[in-house]
Amino acid sequence: MKDRFFKILILTTLTSIIINFVYYFLNFRYPSSDLDLTFIGLIGLLIFVPFLIFNVRSITNCPSVVFFLGLLLYLPMIVIKFDIINLIVILIYINFINYIICNKGRRKIEEGSKN
Repeated sequence: MKDRFFKILILTTLTSIIINFVYYFLNFRYPSSDLDLTFIGLIGLLIFVPFLIFNVRSITNCPSVVFFLGLLLYLPMIVIKFDIINLIVILIYINFINYIICNKGRRKIEEGSKN
């Protein structure tokens, strides 16, 4: 099971790299702040993919896995366009995603097992 989880993490990372290259070329050609927010949203949705397929309870340290996965996926944007405002938005977004995946997901699993 963990083998499949890591394969999906690698696939998610490769998809993120492709999205980062597209973002870089679009940002170079059409600089816009709307593109930044769209990109942050797309990568944020990509973070959810491995956790939708697998049970959150099977991950030993869920908050750190989500946080480091989020930083790994957002790393090219941080390197390409280092802006403190985008960095703050990304960190807030990662913490919000962390709360949704780890806390809310674990509560739904525990409620389902009680019934």
